[in-house]
Amino acid sequence: MVLTIQGIPSCTNGWFRLDLLCGDNPNADIAFHFNPRLDAQHTVVMNSQVRGRWLHEIRTPCLPFQGGQPFHLSIKVEENCFKVFVDHREFWSFDHRLDVEEVKALEVSGAVTLCSVCT
Repeated sequence: MVLTIQGIPSCTNGWFRLDLLCGDNPNADIAFHFNPRLDAQHTVVMNSQVRGRWLHEIRTPCLPFQGGQPFHLSIKVEENCFKVFVDHREFWSFDHRLDVEEVKALEVSGAVTLCSVCT
């Protein structure tokens, strides 16, 4: 499965997040948390959350997003990881920490305008 999201970060000093949830309630575990931070941190934070507790976060050394610039994000579900592509270039591989078969919903928040979301 591939999840494809097209959007535009709304500002140059904000953040947005995409969470793949293991359920459709506010307390659902998060199989994959993808959080570009366009502020002074200039990084993408990736993580998982189990029973309300964050696991070990990964921070990337680069940020492939710019405020006001459209992006094309693909998250490919592979056997052992989520493979992330930004603007058709491989960006990162995030090892599965939870059963991906349990993912039921996508939650998006923060400073981003979505243009399309498809699987």
